[in-house]
Amino acid sequence: MFQDELSMELNRCREAISWAEAGLRRAPKGHLLVDSSNGSVKYHWRKEPTDKKGEYLRSDEKMDLIRALAQKDYDEKLLKIAEKEKARIEKVLAKQPQSDALVAVYEELPEARKRLVDPFLLSDEEYAQRWQQMEYAGNSHPFGAYSFFTRRGERVRSKSEVIIADALDAAGVPYRYEQPLHLGGYNPLYPDFTCLNKRTRQEFYWEHMGGMDDADYREGALKKLNNYALAGVFAGEKLLVTYESSASPLDTRVVAATIKHYLKS
Repeated sequence: MFQDELSMELNRCREAISWAEAGLRRAPKGHLLVDSSNGSVKYHWRKEPTDKKGEYLRSDEKMDLIRALAQKDYDEKLLKIAEKEKARIEKVLAKQPQSDALVAVYEELPEARKRLVDPFLLSDEEYAQRWQQMEYAGNSHPFGAYSFFTRRGERVRSKSEVIIADALDAAGVPYRYEQPLHLGGYNPLYPDFTCLNKRTRQEFYWEHMGGMDDADYREGALKKLNNYALAGVFAGEKLLVTYESSASPLDTRVVAATIKHYLKS
């Protein structure tokens, strides 16, 4: 949304202001004059505004000071521009209609009317609820001899998938288990979990590679990751990947960190 883009830019301006202010607190007094005439570059330290020429600085002796003065001039300009841009964005945001008010047009309808209306804008929770309720045909590959169930009552294929599913559920992250994913010629793939970031409304695919000790499993996992990459879905972007072996079981801290970084931010 336009407001989200403005808010992101506003945060970047605030970060730039903080960064520039921190640099200026360490900066030396005065400013740098750079003379690049006559085919050579000469530096002068202008300590006071009334000092027109400044003190000559030899680059082979005073390069640290030269760099510090140049950085100060950059930081001052950055601070000025960032503060100006911040004020402009805040002014625009103040005049924008609040998205909550637009969402409320639908949210305040009686349930009987909601079922009749195609809303212009949904709240994050309403969007996530509809996303979660979408029906799909899962992977028809038979389950193994052991039964593993999530706290939502879904049957999954391993204890580690139970851990991931329950962690997603506890964090309030909507997910679908083994929903088919059609990517060009590599049809279909069945990600262990298709997850929704409710704030950004972006989908992520989570693959857990749980049998990395086994050579055949490892080859199949690498082939699957290659198919993702060839279809333009890369690990660390839309594809989330966790691994384990008998010597290195799934670390629940990694699961929590992955959820926090990709699905809750």
